[in-house]
Amino acid sequence: MSIAFALAWDDARSGGLMQPTTREALRRMWSRQRPDGSWARLGCGQHLPAENAARYTVVLAALASAVAPEGYVRMAEAQDGLTRLRRYFMSNPARTTHDQALLLWASLHLDGLMTSAERSETVQRLLGRHSADGGWSFAGLTEAAGSPVNRGHPSDGYGTGLAIYVLREVGVAADHPQITAGLHWLRGNQRVSGRWFTPSPAAGDPTETEVGTRDLYVQNLGTAFSLLALKACEGRQRRPASTWLLTFPADRHGGSASWQLAATNERSP
Repeated sequence: MSIAFALAWDDARSGGLMQPTTREALRRMWSRQRPDGSWARLGCGQHLPAENAARYTVVLAALASAVAPEGYVRMAEAQDGLTRLRRYFMSNPARTTHDQALLLWASLHLDGLMTSAERSETVQRLLGRHSADGGWSFAGLTEAAGSPVNRGHPSDGYGTGLAIYVLREVGVAADHPQITAGLHWLRGNQRVSGRWFTPSPAAGDPTETEVGTRDLYVQNLGTAFSLLALKACEGRQRRPASTWLLTFPADRHGGSASWQLAATNERSP
């Protein structure tokens, strides 16, 4: 899954031609899909979403097929798998803001995953999980979506990077107050090693190869999203990744402002 996504992502950004290894990875991805639309988890860890969350693997599959060049998402070999994938999301609604953010990201590239109203609600929820110290935290994002917001969670690299990147992808301006504060947090919290820290209960646990510790997986993922977030904010304005357009509220500095998304043509599951 992760290999197919990485290869498709790279092909899309380096010439727009699908390499044979990418096509083979996508075929292998579909061959391992379960009847319910999911896949086995990617790793043996207990704390990293990319390893232990079934939804994460389905999101990666959606993104892999959608960003693959040469119109792969419309090819016959992808259709059955995409149908099962969409049914999986319909049968397994997101329960946390983290999962909603991942689905929002995928929905910007693949039709039929979210309606405009669901996108608007997710943007508002994501902005609302902003921590008091300026960024976002994985702990805050993984609380139940309808639970009271705890702004006391210390921000971390993964939560802040993911939130800013997804918000920028959907079209929220780089000078929005929460994003500005998040960028300030990122710029002030990069460690001497070059990484951004994300707390992990796996700190000190050896990897399968006994090279380093398992918490480095979390640090690397958080650092990757932090870099994507910084890159996404290099320009003052950014067009949404799809045809969806943001309607900005009159008072953009209000933390409870309602964000709305409108589309030139409605998409629905």
